[in-house]
Amino acid sequence: MSPARSDDAWPGCHGVRVEGATIAIGASQGIPLAFATVRFGEVEPPNGQQLWSQNGEAAAMFRRPDGRLVLAGPKAAALEVDPRDASVTIAPGDDAVQRQLVASFGLPLLLHGLDVLLVHGSSCARDGKAIVVCADSGSGKSSVLVRLVDEGWSSLSEDVVTIDLRGDTAQVWPGPPWVRVAHGEPGPRDMARAFDSADKTAWDVSAVQATGPVDLARVVLLEAPGGDAPALDAMSRADALRALARHAVWLQDPDDRGRELFGRVAKLLTKAPAVRLRLPRRDEWRDSVPELVTAGTFST
Repeated sequence: MSPARSDDAWPGCHGVRVEGATIAIGASQGIPLAFATVRFGEVEPPNGQQLWSQNGEAAAMFRRPDGRLVLAGPKAAALEVDPRDASVTIAPGDDAVQRQLVASFGLPLLLHGLDVLLVHGSSCARDGKAIVVCADSGSGKSSVLVRLVDEGWSSLSEDVVTIDLRGDTAQVWPGPPWVRVAHGEPGPRDMARAFDSADKTAWDVSAVQATGPVDLARVVLLEAPGGDAPALDAMSRADALRALARHAVWLQDPDDRGRELFGRVAKLLTKAPAVRLRLPRRDEWRDSVPELVTAGTFST
């Protein structure tokens, strides 16, 4: 059964309703998964336990002794999340960076304790059904979303996808209203640039963004490009479990990752099938995407 819906749109994304500071990360309808208060302010330098780092210390997550979580860059702390009162404090800075930090780290951190699975991927919807495409960075998941939007699909999310596991059917919540692709790669047709980051251009897809959660029809695990022709294959439950677990998002203590995520990944695969897709190394592959991702179970 789908959760009750509301006709009133509220600010936020990933199913989290945002109160407090105005920050342009989208709007949704429906009963929120969670609430967050976002404010702008200085974030104290991190102290306590370092949980993880990435990209050669370009970003690191710390847990203060009182449980607050701090995302810090090489020069300063950028964001703090307090799970006790569901607040997100974002340091002063570039508007585009602030929006990405809140959408990619701040709000997802507040969902970790819920019956929700976060995955690195992209998602879009058509006729009330959604697909989620998971892939390693640079393998084309955002380009798949662009191709489907050009084909008339609604955008749901890219980079971080929030999947609600509470009901009989898994549901995908809208993320922020942009899709980011590498500089020089085509964005969605007739869409305007939202902002630029160091390595990507973000395109504004708010005009075609889904307005609330959509039932998930299938998970597509996109492999690295190769071969002469597209290949779409069913996956065994064990193979799908291993593959999807690689793309599950866990932003807190990595020692808790397996215990927290295994059951959620397994639960998702009881609600939606997974398939493996490999696309050839040539530009024409985009023309194959709409037919491939909807083949078979999507229409049932």
